[in-house]
Amino acid sequence: MKPTAIPTFVPKCHPLFCSLICLQLISFTLLAQTTSEETANEDIEVITVVAERVERTLQDISSSITVVSAEDLKLVGGKTLIDAAALAPNVIVQNQGGRTGTYFYTRGIGRSELNFPIVSVNVNGVALPDPSFFGLDLDAAESVEFLRGPQGTLYGQNTLGGVINIQLKKPDELFAGDIDIQFAERSHQEASVRLSGPITQNTFLSGSLLHRDVEGYIFNPTTNSTQNDEQTLGGSLYLISQLTSNLSLEVNYFTQSRDDGLPQFAQRSNPFEITNNAPTQEETDSNIYGIKLEYDFDSFSLISQTGFSDISRFTENDLDFSPISAAFATAQSDIEQWSQEFRIAGGTKNLSYQAGLYASGLDNDFDVFIFDEAAQFGFGIPAVINDLIAFSDKTKAVFGQINWQQNRLELIFGLRYQSQDLETDNLNSLSAFVNGIGSPPLVPPTMLSAEDSVDEWLPRLSINYSVQDDLNLYGTISKGMRPGGFNDTALSAELLGINLPTSFGPEFTTNYEVGVKWRLPNQFGRVDAAMYYIDWSDLQTEQIAPGTLFDFRTNAASATSKGIEVEMRLFPHPFIEIGLSGGYANAEYDEF
Repeated sequence: MKPTAIPTFVPKCHPLFCSLICLQLISFTLLAQTTSEETANEDIEVITVVAERVERTLQDISSSITVVSAEDLKLVGGKTLIDAAALAPNVIVQNQGGRTGTYFYTRGIGRSELNFPIVSVNVNGVALPDPSFFGLDLDAAESVEFLRGPQGTLYGQNTLGGVINIQLKKPDELFAGDIDIQFAERSHQEASVRLSGPITQNTFLSGSLLHRDVEGYIFNPTTNSTQNDEQTLGGSLYLISQLTSNLSLEVNYFTQSRDDGLPQFAQRSNPFEITNNAPTQEETDSNIYGIKLEYDFDSFSLISQTGFSDISRFTENDLDFSPISAAFATAQSDIEQWSQEFRIAGGTKNLSYQAGLYASGLDNDFDVFIFDEAAQFGFGIPAVINDLIAFSDKTKAVFGQINWQQNRLELIFGLRYQSQDLETDNLNSLSAFVNGIGSPPLVPPTMLSAEDSVDEWLPRLSINYSVQDDLNLYGTISKGMRPGGFNDTALSAELLGINLPTSFGPEFTTNYEVGVKWRLPNQFGRVDAAMYYIDWSDLQTEQIAPGTLFDFRTNAASATSKGIEVEMRLFPHPFIEIGLSGGYANAEYDEF
């Protein structure tokens, strides 16, 4: 975690320790809605997901998945990805101060502020590179799929805990639109509009716009103002065109700009009052682009999926949380990521397949400035760290999956080979103001230029047995991986006699899961249940060298997570729908 991040408050517990050892979650959500008998039956019989990169029914997928629809979000008054996660068992959201600093934990697997996420979030097939995206509003979303457990075979790196798929609403074939305006206390003002319809006979377009202005409710007497105000402006475009009888095109664009006040830790008995004096804010501008081309041949389809994401993120933090100017920090991060995938999918009733090639590139320019007057390094004088980081990741992969079905038995085997090249150029300077501003640096500036590569096989094996038409039993073994990275201040620390590793390696999860999917008789509803065991190895841990500002990461731990998930959607009456979900996760370190 970079020192600029605001730590999540967990009493008397290190965040990593609590995320693994103290995670004991039971969550229940009760939904009730008025619906027609026809809609209820459709919900039971046909829930289509793209979890396996091709459309299949939820009943036929041999893994634990929660699907949250736009209608589900309306029932609970939800607007964001965080609201959707509340309906998914064993999915926890952690916010680090601002609304954009969002991190997901699935089955106890998750952590923040490293080079890559652990739970990958995708918008229409485009993976998001940074948790700053994860605070997205879902005004343009049709559904959200929560895939629990590692998904490395089809989705690649950064899926140790799982995958979250956001599916945008497809344009309507007829002109349609809706407007939503909300007013609430604390000067909460929000308006959104969505328009959709045909452009030509074979081309359809939808667009949405969202604006929100919220006055903060955490008061700061030091500055005589509220701390956590928010202004958000977002929008989306989604175009679908049938170019020929065999060729279709999908183009989507999603953008969001947010200015968010960052509430610090309360230093008084009133949890809604803070006293810091340095500015605290977060400004983000996020853009996601996706282009999908699909050509249908007689016996298979060829799909091209292109993605591009860029994000600009600026934060200011008061690191001492007090009215004195003891420590503060700023950080500017500019991230760009592109991806290209070519995939074929086809087969027969008894044997289906998909295979593909994948490539992506990520560039992150990260500038950090930290001022600390708290007598660090034993010098009793103010110190400054300035970190200029240029990080890049180039990924190449080949993957495939075969589904073989014979009568009521289905066997699934998938395999991905992935190669990544990592590189960093980091200029680090450490100064101490012995004679005031302009003093020479405490140590000469250092430049860490390093490269690393990761090559890994990511398999998946599943067995799905249909006991009867509405009752499926399954078992799955799958593997996930996240690459390593570099400790950017290691050379500066070495000049002070502090030995830190210059890099750390990848970490892995292996998931063992069994489950049942049952569609109840007489269209009464459905029940999905899963039991799992996850082995987390070579875990990347974050530590701070004692008595210094130097944080570093190393592969120093192993952990396990085990638990269950149960989801029910019941229709006791044609006009009543009840949803009940619960999860239990027990995750702990085996070695640290």
